[in-house]
Amino acid sequence: MYSIVNCKANTMATNSTHTITFDGDIALKRIKRKQTYLRERDILKKLNEHGCQNIVEYRGCDDVKNVIYMTKVNPGVTLEYVMSKQVFHLYTRRDIWAQIWAALSHIHTLGVKHGDFKAKNILMDEDDIPYICDFDLGAFSSQVSDDCHKAKILYYQLFCIRDGDTHHWPYHNSDKKYRNGEQIHMLTGPELAKDIANLMV
Repeated sequence: MYSIVNCKANTMATNSTHTITFDGDIALKRIKRKQTYLRERDILKKLNEHGCQNIVEYRGCDDVKNVIYMTKVNPGVTLEYVMSKQVFHLYTRRDIWAQIWAALSHIHTLGVKHGDFKAKNILMDEDDIPYICDFDLGAFSSQVSDDCHKAKILYYQLFCIRDGDTHHWPYHNSDKKYRNGEQIHMLTGPELAKDIANLMV
């Protein structure tokens, strides 16, 4: 297990599309465009109604101010940040991947695609639990091939680095043994080998 207890999330995060602030255990996401706000609000509502695990928890909204309320993830650093700072043990990578893959698969069975699936849009809590967030580019759609392609990239980022490696981008590694079914089976265990093989197509 790696420790991210001492990592701290920003008290405010902002970009060209939204601003996130915190009030106690609540995260407030104010989205600038009404259409984008309505889309993410509706997606989070549906996922919450179906009890999706490893998704940021929807707590309500303000349709006048375009604000979505969610349970704050502590410390709330991104998986991308953690991967850049920590050395992952194999069993930790396996556990994180299993949770992420199960959550993404559940989302897809509900007819939702994320639209911007990447390590930067996955928050980690202090117990090493991942939470998929940022559905502002999502949609109610069965066309999820783009999500699956990006999940394949995330899989490579998690599993195709050696302990202690500082190079996280997998396509820079031409070592073919990381990309055949046998090696994948060894990395993830038999219960995930079939899922990974489907991603590799």
